[in-house]
Amino acid sequence: MSARQFRQTDLDEVIGGILSANAVDPALLELELTESTLMSDSEAAVQALRSMKGRGIRLALDDFGTGYSSLGYLKRFPLDALKIDRTFIRDVTSDPDDATIVLAIINLARSLKLKVVAEGVRDRGATDLPACPRLRRVTGLLSRAAAAGRTDHVRAAREPTPRAADHVPDRR
Repeated sequence: MSARQFRQTDLDEVIGGILSANAVDPALLELELTESTLMSDSEAAVQALRSMKGRGIRLALDDFGTGYSSLGYLKRFPLDALKIDRTFIRDVTSDPDDATIVLAIINLARSLKLKVVAEGVRDRGATDLPACPRLRRVTGLLSRAAAAGRTDHVRAAREPTPRAADHVPDRR
């Protein structure tokens, strides 16, 4: 969701109307917001996020680690998931600092009962770190290959990130 969309005063009504008009279960919708979007007015953000959570919508903090990364806000925002930015994932197998950061984010998120998504995963090596067997959601070339059935060994170990469109019932 863009910052402009998030700042709409009638956001709750717009989302509610879209869900109702399309008969979509709110639990199938996950909205992704960046740290900078949430931090521009954190008090208003907390209220808006609580309203969305009240509808049953899942919320993910996108590009985690590239913006403000205020750990204090992680406990205030009613989030469901953290999406680790691809800049940390890209070199996680070759840069010990990136590996340390990724493992710390995974452990932090798990402690806060948040799901973790690794963005930009290109190969299985990025998910073979000691703490990563619990990392079941990835995006990037690896998840696309798994979804296409080209890497059965990867699909068995990792799930591609689910999308609301994947859960829309077939109405034939």
